[in-house]
Amino acid sequence: MKLSDDMKLMGLAILAGAGLIWWATRPGTAGKLAAGAVGAVGDAATGAVVGVGQLFGIPATNMNQCERDLAAGRTWDASFSCPATTWIQKGVFGSTALSASEALDARRDFALSDPRRLDLQTDPGTHWDSTPGIY
Repeated sequence: MKLSDDMKLMGLAILAGAGLIWWATRPGTAGKLAAGAVGAVGDAATGAVVGVGQLFGIPATNMNQCERDLAAGRTWDASFSCPATTWIQKGVFGSTALSASEALDARRDFALSDPRRLDLQTDPGTHWDSTPGIY
């Protein structure tokens, strides 16, 4: 007896269905599927938020910069570098749990390396006056 192509395809579908039923009934599979689905939805939402933010020119978050901004007490800068939940919890309603001396050190380090400082420019020609040292 020779099997037709339709019978071969039907047998393959039955075999695949039986394997799927066996896999789905194993302990813990439903929890893993649910966790995977929730994770996929969360990742999709995060990707959508980041994409819309980039469309409007909002930079992506950076946890290292976030921690530095919060430690130095720069909540406005931290609002751009931190994820929203972190910024609200630590920047708006909480503290960063730094000692006073650590917070002072963080502020001093930022003050010495602030990119907005004109006296730190290495190329005087980038300013309106090209005379070195005169701003």
